[in-house]
Amino acid sequence: MYPLVYGGNVPNTQQGFTGDDSRYCIDGSLDKTLVNGTIVLCDALDTGEEPLNAGAVGTVMQDDRFLDVAFSFPLPTSYLDLNDGSEVYTYINTTSEPTAIIEKSTEIKDELAPYVVSFSSRGPNPITSDILKVTAMLFLSSSPMTAATNTDAEFAYGSGHIDPVKAVNAGLVYDAGVSDYIKFLCGQGYSDKSLRLVTGDNSSFCSVTNNATVWDLNYPSFALSSSAKSKSVTRVFHRTVTNVGSAVSVYKATVAAPPGFTVAVEPSVLSFKATGQKISFVVSVSGVVSESVGSGSLVWDDGVHQARSPIVAFVASSD
Repeated sequence: MYPLVYGGNVPNTQQGFTGDDSRYCIDGSLDKTLVNGTIVLCDALDTGEEPLNAGAVGTVMQDDRFLDVAFSFPLPTSYLDLNDGSEVYTYINTTSEPTAIIEKSTEIKDELAPYVVSFSSRGPNPITSDILKVTAMLFLSSSPMTAATNTDAEFAYGSGHIDPVKAVNAGLVYDAGVSDYIKFLCGQGYSDKSLRLVTGDNSSFCSVTNNATVWDLNYPSFALSSSAKSKSVTRVFHRTVTNVGSAVSVYKATVAAPPGFTVAVEPSVLSFKATGQKISFVVSVSGVVSESVGSGSLVWDDGVHQARSPIVAFVASSD
């Protein structure tokens, strides 16, 4: 067991700090002489650097922050909500020699992981429903997630965890430049004035030639919405991929269609002869939305690289 102290009771007064500062364990606020060898209670979720620098052997943090995001700390740490933290505070201030120990954490498996943290914006996109938001962009995942594990599907977890090793050797990429987004914004009904506010270029304007649908933005995902269940919907997506892998390579399409849908890819084989070469293809998706969210995927595979894009069919909210 180790002595347990409250950060607000051990301010670094020599440096001008008071208990109002040290209670939060901000940088430099703790008295090293009083904190050394103790476990210190802090009134905020923080990095743990200040208790460590002050010589603490551990820290207890109390706060009402989100519980579905992971943190790592440089010393043994216990994070409590305000109710439990209040009990620790009371114990410290009503006991002559309060002590504590921080046990090793018990690891649990979250069957719904991975998913977007609760304070992040989930899909579907409320402005442009047929864009699968950035949280669900293309990832190179060794074990793609499915709606069977999380009912919010790609709107909660994107395409799964990114594989950083594969990401630096992607094989294929979906490039989208300024002109692509101008076409997209024009297709969304932006006026020339609004468009110029976005581009910062007073020469930008919309015309018949640069007006594209949302389904033609060169995004590495495919989303189609329906206003209601059991309603037929068809979408055609135009995409272009750039070869960033082997100069000579052949990619074959593997499709998993969302429930109740058929997916056709044309061409279904992409044959590259040079690095940097671009090839366009068309994805046609049609069917009936039978679930609130239906998940599928398109994978381009050359035997080495697997570039996976989610295909999501869903019922758009009427709100």
